[in-house]
Amino acid sequence: MKFYLKIEPMKNYILFIFLLFSFFASSQTAAQWDSIKAGVSPGIAPAFQNKYESAYRQPLSAYGWEDGIHISGDGLHLYALYYPGDLFGFTLFFLNNLNTLQGCDLLGNPEYIRPYAETFGMDITTNPFDCDTFINVDIIYASRASTDLPFTEWTLSGIAKPASLQGGPMPLFNKTNPALVDIFMFTGDGDIWIIRNTTANPSGIEQAIRLDPPINAVENEFNADNPHLERLNGDTLLLVYEKYTNPDFRDFMYAFSYDDGITWTSPLAMTTVSPALGKIEHPHLYQNPMGEWSFYFSIDCEIYRAKQEIPGNWDSWQDLELVITKGNSECVGEPSLTAKGDISFAVVYKNLVNNDSTDTYDIDPWFLPIKDTVNSVIERNPNFEVSIFPNPFTGSFQIQSNIEIEKVIVYNLFGQKVYESKLNDERTEILLKNISKGIYFIEIQTPLKLIRQKMLKN
Repeated sequence: MKFYLKIEPMKNYILFIFLLFSFFASSQTAAQWDSIKAGVSPGIAPAFQNKYESAYRQPLSAYGWEDGIHISGDGLHLYALYYPGDLFGFTLFFLNNLNTLQGCDLLGNPEYIRPYAETFGMDITTNPFDCDTFINVDIIYASRASTDLPFTEWTLSGIAKPASLQGGPMPLFNKTNPALVDIFMFTGDGDIWIIRNTTANPSGIEQAIRLDPPINAVENEFNADNPHLERLNGDTLLLVYEKYTNPDFRDFMYAFSYDDGITWTSPLAMTTVSPALGKIEHPHLYQNPMGEWSFYFSIDCEIYRAKQEIPGNWDSWQDLELVITKGNSECVGEPSLTAKGDISFAVVYKNLVNNDSTDTYDIDPWFLPIKDTVNSVIERNPNFEVSIFPNPFTGSFQIQSNIEIEKVIVYNLFGQKVYESKLNDERTEILLKNISKGIYFIEIQTPLKLIRQKMLKN
């Protein structure tokens, strides 16, 4: 067990940059990029167009590299890694000049470090090589008080560290106290690390623990990325992550811990979702309120999902379904979902007219909100009527329908069932005096359709 305080050798450091960021890159002045981004839009696959509203770019989008994007299940916390420049251009510069330039002329070349770092207070000067400036990748964080409000501003996370490559931020929130994070997982210089018993924006990088073998089999192996962690029950955890040896070949690995992340089983490579499908990246597991699991990921710059075929078998996935296409963008990826089913993802833009190889790409976080299921059902079935009121409610709310209601289930933001009732009536009152204030999802089962609605208890 070692702490996250190690500075890596220069060649391994740059090799991992090449592997991690060969996907796309970013830089450009704000005015130029605003013009480019205004005409770019990803697409929603036809099979999902009735399920989602229109996708939009998050208002907090910054200039520079926002990658490894992850949204929390309650939709109130957003994470990303950030580099203030064109990493793709820097990587090509490094490879082309490896035999002619040395030290700070490679790692600290200010041409490849844009001034955007000042916005977040990033440290791009502290480094073990005495360079005036130094390439750095930190985790950034944003929060909002309600899902009805936008994310408005990134801040530098409390675990930012100079002269490092951080990424893959992913919090595992406590299911009874949403203010606490049981395990905050991230990548650091190519290994997977965790911080235990922390907050949504953790601090104390010295408390980070590198996962022991067999997860990080070799220290600073530089081949682990985009970890995703789920608590299946009790102390049983499921970890899914990317493992790769070059930019064009990655496996999805999965492993279990039965003692809350202290020890792990040997990772297994998924066979039903494998590199045979294309360039697979960005794994994310999602469990809907009915307890059904789906697997979201990207293949060749578009986002797919696969439903679990055999419950409890994490290498058993049904046929792929295309969810988000790149549209007229350069690429889409990085899917993560809220408990409600909204999708956070990344969109890549390309400057088609600029001949400057250091000023070609940018990437921003986007958001795809799921439709209000009640309204979408009524649109497709004009003779179907349902009313749920009041919303917000205090101790109870009413459901009235013109067809029989078979069952009502209420879930909290973490997907936990807090109420269930079987019915055979067209109207009912749901009493919820003893649950905490906050956002809930009501699921109404009828012979015609399954309906979901967000409710707020005051």
